[in-house]
Amino acid sequence: MRKFTAELEREDVAVVERLEEVSATIRRQAAQMGKREVRYLVDTYYQIQDRRKASSNQERSIREADEPSSLSGFLAGLDTFAEDKIRLMLQAYAEGNKDASWAMSIIGIGPVISAGLAAHIDITKAPTVGHIWRFAGIDPSQQWKGSKVAGELVASHLGGRKPTSEDVYALAEKMQGLRAESVLRLATTKKDGSPTKLTATTLKNALAVRPFDAGLKVLCWKIGESFVKVKNHKDDIYGKLYDVRKRLEEERNEAGLFKSQAEQKLEKYKIGKETDAYKFYSKGMLPPAHIHSRAKRYAVKIFLAHYHHVAYEVAFGEAPPKPYIIEIKGHAHYMRPPNWPM
Repeated sequence: MRKFTAELEREDVAVVERLEEVSATIRRQAAQMGKREVRYLVDTYYQIQDRRKASSNQERSIREADEPSSLSGFLAGLDTFAEDKIRLMLQAYAEGNKDASWAMSIIGIGPVISAGLAAHIDITKAPTVGHIWRFAGIDPSQQWKGSKVAGELVASHLGGRKPTSEDVYALAEKMQGLRAESVLRLATTKKDGSPTKLTATTLKNALAVRPFDAGLKVLCWKIGESFVKVKNHKDDIYGKLYDVRKRLEEERNEAGLFKSQAEQKLEKYKIGKETDAYKFYSKGMLPPAHIHSRAKRYAVKIFLAHYHHVAYEVAFGEAPPKPYIIEIKGHAHYMRPPNWPM
């Protein structure tokens, strides 16, 4: 076993050296990567990170059991190597984009998230930050109801007749949070971009499409988690906004201002009566985890408002027409993006 392990390690040292040479070339080309490739690398990075964490936990368990751990440790090392190289490539890409470079200047935002934001967000399709919020799936008014609900709505609305553009607008409104123009485009366009006839089937499929970018939504969740972790850093901004918002949400919650939302939760979902969540909802209040999520989402939305401002100026040479107004303790404020211009 030891002989096999030693031979394996010698071979892999050669592989790692070769990867070092290749990665140096790749880093030089990273700034010119396409957005699709960057999105793939961001997804791969987080997959490898999760696997590396699992390998590290497995190695620790083996070590504590006094069993040989060289192979499991080696696998964790390979994942760490791949993680580092992908991060370097994404950093090179981010440094080549002004909006991503601004994002990296923010405490809690690293090169992977910065590159991911630049690759997921097309500022030419986002005249306001609201477009980004919806695309990221953090607009509460937006709901993804899926294929079953879409099919039922189309069938009941059309009653067997052929759909028209007016039907598209009416059904998009019923699905909540869907833009009728986007639904119409999806329903009358094939995957290859060529036009197709509007039918009940194409309309149903268009209405059933997820109305947000899942990859961007995951990034926003990670951003929120990061802001909470860095809130005590002396140069942090958005973690402190999270803290302020959380206190405000707690005050509103205790004052019973979320009673209707709590009642809707109990009506819409089957929540076990033995859970802590049920105890709060039954009293007309939101549970602490819900308040935590609301405060995180608020901080992330402010950050995205600032990202939109920066990306808009970079793309069009002027500030966006309608800056986002921040409400703090009932007062409206406009907060310019920190560290901008850089």
